[in-house]
Amino acid sequence: YFHYAYCGAASAPIYYRRGTPNADGTITWSADEQTAVAAVSGVTYEAPVVTADSSGYPFITYRQSSPVGIYVTKSSTNDGTWATETGFPFQLSSSTTYYGHDVIPLTNNKVFAFYGGTATPIYGRLWNGSSWENEETCTVTSAVDPRAHSAVNQGDDIQLVILSSTANIIHRKRTYGVGWGSETIVQSALVATSKPVLGISTATNEMI
Repeated sequence: YFHYAYCGAASAPIYYRRGTPNADGTITWSADEQTAVAAVSGVTYEAPVVTADSSGYPFITYRQSSPVGIYVTKSSTNDGTWATETGFPFQLSSSTTYYGHDVIPLTNNKVFAFYGGTATPIYGRLWNGSSWENEETCTVTSAVDPRAHSAVNQGDDIQLVILSSTANIIHRKRTYGVGWGSETIVQSALVATSKPVLGISTATNEMI
């Protein structure tokens, strides 16, 4: 399956849909478009990012204008319909300056959510499959832009890269049950508009 989430103007909901891409270019939708976060008058939702956990349950991170903060919501169904899980939406951060965010799947229904602001470290929280754990500071170095980060999982370990405020690509690894290791400069002296994207080969487990 692939999943999408989007929102439009102020006072509009966040929509979600799941489908199967077909070889002829068409899409077989699992269900009609769903409302993942209901519209609230005067409230704007921004830049939703969607992923699915290892059992196919979708998570969506987004920024909300009031109360301001970074939020995440989850569906209790994994069939293409949306029914908001008890305890969601959950406010990951109440900072008024954070606007970059995403969420990646781990194993056994765990996910890890990232967020941050301009010239701040990247922060994150682990969903352990039943609850959110405490906030973590995922980078020592500040990112030039919170959207200038990318992460992939290797099982329950996480590989993370950012573009630093000095335009260096920085790598850091989170080992599950241990924490974040030291930072390494992958490439230096780039430009502030560079945005690294990290990938991983499922065949060789090598990062790209």
